[in-house]
Amino acid sequence: MIGQLIGPLDTASMLGTWELTGTTVHFTQDADTFVRDVDWIASERHLSGDETFGTVRVRVVLKKIPGIQ
Repeated sequence: MIGQLIGPLDTASMLGTWELTGTTVHFTQDADTFVRDVDWIASERHLSGDETFGTVRVRVVLKKIPGIQ
């Protein structure tokens, strides 16, 4: 997996790997981002994650864009 996670204060490399177990995706990457700490649920066209870190709740949906590999 390659790419960048762009946030309001920082940009992190998404270089790493992923593993699918059933419908759950786990990411392994060197960058210390929330992405590797979330259990992502896979469906046909998106991944969704919902995790609470202390008092902060992060809810994200990653959607596949048709035509993009």
